[in-house]
Amino acid sequence: MAKTKKSRDRKPKTDKPNPFDLKFANKKNMTAKGARTYVPVGKPSAARSKAMEKREKTIGVEYRRQGCVNQIVDHRIAERSNLLNAEEKASLRFAELKKKQIGKRNIFNLDEPKEKDNEGEDGDYVFTHKGKSLSEVQRFERGEADDNNELDGDVVALANFGGEGLDVKVTDEEGLTRKYSRKDVINEVITNSKNAKYIRQMAKDDITLATENIDERFKLMKSQGLMEKLKDVQNKSDDKRVMEDYDEIVSLLQF
Repeated sequence: MAKTKKSRDRKPKTDKPNPFDLKFANKKNMTAKGARTYVPVGKPSAARSKAMEKREKTIGVEYRRQGCVNQIVDHRIAERSNLLNAEEKASLRFAELKKKQIGKRNIFNLDEPKEKDNEGEDGDYVFTHKGKSLSEVQRFERGEADDNNELDGDVVALANFGGEGLDVKVTDEEGLTRKYSRKDVINEVITNSKNAKYIRQMAKDDITLATENIDERFKLMKSQGLMEKLKDVQNKSDDKRVMEDYDEIVSLLQF
């Protein structure tokens, strides 16, 4: 019983502070032997944690609320205007929405009409080639698919590997001898190349005109019903040929 009572009267055990968490200062008075004494004067870790809690409750709240507003602003088009009614506001919002949906991806869409604020005289986009409108370019001026103003192989070979001192002597029909420099030869070859391309393009345009003429005549014949008559005549001729073959087989079987 005595041990139990003694244990009850014992004071609760307290944790000793960590000496690394304490701040010490020199005591002015010295001992008899001249040794300095140090006494704890503060607790930096405890003060630091207390200061952090205070900052969280004051500055931390302001930091978390930074950029926040206490009201909602309506940014819809013409919604804050008192001069327009509800239908006009809705029409303006619908027009702006359609303009965003169109975007740049439908600039060259020829099926949909363009708005009047676009480039061009009547509000349409104008396609150009070499600074001219495609409507003004004649048929013979259209280049080939692979014609991108590139020089032929002989022109490039002559320009790169012909040498600087290239001189060519040519005798014309009158018997006169003319001396051509490297620059004159290159210009002559370029001119001949362009003329050949022009001739090929003219031939291609003639074929295109002939094809269009045939297509128009075919559509005209189809609209007048002449194709059905030709089809009936062809079917009759095929039937007649089959009957002739049958008669020939029958005649062979008889013998």
